[in-house]
Amino acid sequence: AVAAHLLAYDRLAPGSPASGKAYFITQGEPLEGPTFINDMLHAAGLPPVTRTIAAPLARFAAALAETVWTTFKLQSEPPVTRFLVSQLSTAHWYDISAARRDLGYDPAVSYAEGMVRLERWARDQTW
Repeated sequence: AVAAHLLAYDRLAPGSPASGKAYFITQGEPLEGPTFINDMLHAAGLPPVTRTIAAPLARFAAALAETVWTTFKLQSEPPVTRFLVSQLSTAHWYDISAARRDLGYDPAVSYAEGMVRLERWARDQTW
């Protein structure tokens, strides 16, 4: 992300195609949420998620949690919300072609290499 900011800085000028725009910055590879989560768990040396809850059941549980938190005026966030369920049960894909075109952005690290680096970093931590 820092590299993309520097590219944008270099290209910001009055009348520039990058001026006043927002850009998606990713590794440029489509990726499903469950794959990402399990890859992160693997990098941390943890087992993968093996069970799931159907989205309608999760939405019901979230609505129930929100009702309990609101009714009892609890100050913390509920452990699950309808917004969280909607985000986790919807695929999100981001097109970085505008960043490539306007900023000259090209991801320096692939998803696979990023996971290798994360695993190496996690292994070196003293939890």
